[in-house]
Amino acid sequence: MGLGVEVDSFVQLEDDCTIKIEDLHSQYVHLRIGGSDTGLTLSLSEGALRKLAEKTAEALQPVEPT
Repeated sequence: MGLGVEVDSFVQLEDDCTIKIEDLHSQYVHLRIGGSDTGLTLSLSEGALRKLAEKTAEALQPVEPT
């Protein structure tokens, strides 16, 4: 597994994008982004989910002018 990622992708999410939590009965949390036929599922360990939450919170902080 090397660096902990198996696919490199770019995904752009809009304000009206659906995000659902799926399959909570495994060791991974599955986040379904978009529709059932056209979306993307992220399969995250607890540690990866915490990192995503931290980076998301960081991204929501106001950007200081340089």
